[in-house]
Amino acid sequence: MLRIPPSSFGPRLAGCVIALAMLSASMGVAKTCWSRASGNWDSDIWTTIPGTSPQAGLRPQAEDRACLGLTEGSITVASPIKVYEYSQRANFAKTFIVEGAQIEWFRFFGQRGRNAQMGYNGQVEMNGGTLCVKERFILAGYSAEDIGIGKFVQNGGIVTLEGGLFLTQNASNGSPLSSGIYSLNGGVLNIPSATPGISGIRSGIGKARFEWMGGTLNCRALYGNLHNAGNGNFSPGGDGAVGLSILYAQQPKIYRQGSSAKLTIDIASAKQYDRIFWQAGDASEFTLRKGSCIKVVLAEGYTPEVGQTFDVIVADFLNMEGDIALSGPSGALFSMERIEFGKDQILRLTYRGKSP
Repeated sequence: MLRIPPSSFGPRLAGCVIALAMLSASMGVAKTCWSRASGNWDSDIWTTIPGTSPQAGLRPQAEDRACLGLTEGSITVASPIKVYEYSQRANFAKTFIVEGAQIEWFRFFGQRGRNAQMGYNGQVEMNGGTLCVKERFILAGYSAEDIGIGKFVQNGGIVTLEGGLFLTQNASNGSPLSSGIYSLNGGVLNIPSATPGISGIRSGIGKARFEWMGGTLNCRALYGNLHNAGNGNFSPGGDGAVGLSILYAQQPKIYRQGSSAKLTIDIASAKQYDRIFWQAGDASEFTLRKGSCIKVVLAEGYTPEVGQTFDVIVADFLNMEGDIALSGPSGALFSMERIEFGKDQILRLTYRGKSP
């Protein structure tokens, strides 16, 4: 279809086009909004016609697509917003999410498009607030035309990704010239779904990296190596909740917990407690380094029988490098041992009822 820029219509007709676009917005018709200036999400930075000046009073609504389309442009979100899709479609585009933000996006793309000289690089920095992405969260390389780096840096706040975290597009039509990076430094990252294909932390075509230096990761489905390198917290079901984390991989993978990191185990009953199955290719390794700890939390109102056991980790290879502390409000009430059952290596907690 032939696309004619508004400037070629002449001033009167161009004005009519803009007026029609604003009329359709007021009538609730889904539209695409482009940022044309840096600023707060709720300010006059948006237009429905690429290349034109911002339209006063225009704001993306729940059914709309919102695009950061300004080179070196930035948007700050500090209030409740809801849109169908948000994407960063310009080079060196940045989005800042701060306290007060309550965001719901159905889809999010960290980097889309390219220009003649280079790719488009986009970054999101989250320091507070909440973000929920209902379906698609892809940092880079969604299509073959998408070249560049998409990065999400979480320093605080709560992120919930109901459709999983795709560092790069997990499909044959993605771009090999893309890089997706998620840096978890603080706050909470929830990836609650265990549905195959739309869950966990995933990567496809292109380069991908999940960096973990702090904050809490709650994830039910796992597909790759995880290095809890800083003071992060791995909590299968989320703090105060019970969950099952399973490694779904064809090749052996490694979980490594650093000396300042921890694993949280919530126990609600003899049959309901956090568990991790880290097995793939008969050679996957789950390593707890000296100085790291396992935080044990008993649900309010539940007291196990003395001698009750809880097999919290099942791995192909379970490595415990030196002394691993049992911490948390209930840690002193348990003992810990590494046992082998057939090909399984198991970390077992036993309730003693009192401090050793």
